[in-house]
Amino acid sequence: MFKQLLFFSAVFFVICYANRPYPEDPKQALADLQAAGIDKKYAEKLVAIEHKVNEATAKANGNAEKLKKIQEKYKKSHARIEKIMPKEQLEKWKKFLA
Repeated sequence: MFKQLLFFSAVFFVICYANRPYPEDPKQALADLQAAGIDKKYAEKLVAIEHKVNEATAKANGNAEKLKKIQEKYKKSHARIEKIMPKEQLEKWKKFLA
């Protein structure tokens, strides 16, 4: 009986752990953006936005209301950075995302 409980606990832990979205390495993301020709100043802001959203999503644990709020903040953050980014940087960023 103990072995079955232990096995079930291990399987349950793996399923729960695998379901959580963990953020990418921010240093690697920053390097990739800079390699694409995006200025360090804007790349750092983009990485910070993505990192915060990924962490918040992981903490939300599938709560639909929290996820909706996170997505709204994400859209607002991207709209703000698009306004301050020069046109050439914005085009490079969109090419990078494509």
